Amino acid sequence: MAKKRNNRSGFLFISIILILLGLILYAYKDKLSVFFNTNFSQSKEYLAKKFKFNDKKSNDSINIIEKIDLLEKKDTKKNEGTAKITESQKEEKKSIEKKETAENSADKSNKIISDNEKAKNEKNNLNEKMNSQSKKLYFSKLNANDSLDMVSVDRTIYYTNMPLTETLKLLLNGPTAAEKAGSIITNIPDKTSLLSVSIRNNIAYVNLSKDFEYNGSGKESTVAQLKQIVYTTTEFSNIKSVQILIDDKVKTYLGGEGVIINKPISRSDFN
Repeated sequence: MAKKRNNRSGFLFISIILILLGLILYAYKDKLSVFFNTNFSQSKEYLAKKFKFNDKKSNDSINIIEKIDLLEKKDTKKNEGTAKITESQKEEKKSIEKKETAENSADKSNKIISDNEKAKNEKNNLNEKMNSQSKKLYFSKLNANDSLDMVSVDRTIYYTNMPLTETLKLLLNGPTAAEKAGSIITNIPDKTSLLSVSIRNNIAYVNLSKDFEYNGSGKESTVAQLKQIVYTTTEFSNIKSVQILIDDKVKTYLGGEGVIINKPISRSDFN
């Protein structure tokens, strides 16, 4: 019984205290509301600042990481660029070396060609010396009384097969400018050409074009043109006389002057 009473008394006491606290809270509810609102707002601002700071730190960390990544990328690009430059320099070096090699090869080739040309020229000069003869060509010269004298000039004859052919061609070309200045002339008609030459039994068969027939300067000039052919041809030791042919034919007379040419003519025939 005593225990029951004690419990009731305790319960009653707590109830009274709670009622009093309720009355006090009700009486001071406005002040408490202001207190709690102020403290909650301050706590909220504190927490917001704290989290914002943490966010900033996080963002700063992210920015630092991004900067590090950016620097690494730049270094990678720089290394790649350096590698490309190095490869480019290597290629350029190879290109220069190839160019120098090609130039050296070209120089060697040019030197070989030059040496070959030099050797060829020397060979040609040697052949020309071997295939050359000094011969006398015969022309006419006007003397003081306008008569014709037979004169000889020395020429070096270059030939391949027939020295006589080359000699007669030079004769038909006439005297040089220097020889003309010394009153040396030719009596062989212009445009006369050599058709062929052959030698049999010490006789030279000299085949000339029809132009050889038309002298037009009289008998003395016609005889002089024959002497030019005969004297020049018989400078060769193996030839004793000359048979004149006109267009492959033996003619009896030369032109209208009655000079006989139907047989071989020697130097003695002009004495």
